[in-house]
Amino acid sequence: MWQRRGTGRRPTGPGAQGGRWGSAPASFCVVDPGHSRLRLLVAEAGDEGATVWGWAETASPDQPDAQWWSDACGLVLHQAEEMAQDLSGRLILPDRIVVGLSGSQVLGWAGPISQRRPQPERPVEERELESLLERALRLAVNHLQGTCPAGEHWVLVDTAPVALAVDGRGVTDPVGFRCQELRATVFAALAPLPGIETWSYVARQLEFSELTVGTTPLALAAGLRDPQGLLVDVGGGTTQLTWARAGRPLALLALPLGGAALSEALMRRWHVPRDRAEELKRAYAGGKLAAEARLEVQEALLPAIQSWLQATEAALEH
Repeated sequence: MWQRRGTGRRPTGPGAQGGRWGSAPASFCVVDPGHSRLRLLVAEAGDEGATVWGWAETASPDQPDAQWWSDACGLVLHQAEEMAQDLSGRLILPDRIVVGLSGSQVLGWAGPISQRRPQPERPVEERELESLLERALRLAVNHLQGTCPAGEHWVLVDTAPVALAVDGRGVTDPVGFRCQELRATVFAALAPLPGIETWSYVARQLEFSELTVGTTPLALAAGLRDPQGLLVDVGGGTTQLTWARAGRPLALLALPLGGAALSEALMRRWHVPRDRAEELKRAYAGGKLAAEARLEVQEALLPAIQSWLQATEAALEH
């Protein structure tokens, strides 16, 4: 993950838990800057896991600038902190901010690299493994840089080992094994530098002491229990496809279609504002509509759903 540390002036102490006093758990502001919604959590992380104490959200404009993100995060953070205080019975003011970039905001890829060992009878050493992982990371980064738009500067924001193998057999740690071939696959994600600078600005304006920028697909893949699979994350304006293996992403793809297209279909059908269409969509998904109304909504949504399915199938074939 990409990190930046600063001085930070958000109050911490016995009354404002920032994770610095005694055994108080570390507290974080977690930001999900979606295409159509900004969502924010106030959470604590300790030895027993993480607890979300507060959350809030607001609509996002089409092309928000750094100042909008700063102002919006400040407002939504205040709402989330109020909820956290109501639920926990104490003041929680996180001094660290974690930003999870969606797949549409990053480029991600993982590629395998193999190494024939000149002395297969010698056990694999830690430094040998580290060298191979570094080569695999360079391979992934170089591949991604070749796909970056011309004239744009992208930086590495997240990385994770996907798979390790000795003589074609998967292992969790090859150190100590004797083998002829050592193989590693490493996932890397790049993000545009202006986006990182935007979140650095937000962290400074809101006086956070530490900023961490990571990728949402990496977190989603970590929850996948199957050996491999395809994760489909339908957002407001985009759909994120993540091909994952063993809890790690291998490739990312973002489609410019999401739940907003369904809302627009309802808006056109009944000439209602967006907020009313969103309510109708939630009522349909929650099974709260009468049978006749449910059929009418299905009919209105069908063309948009078919377009989404066709775009998704085309992307998977590609």
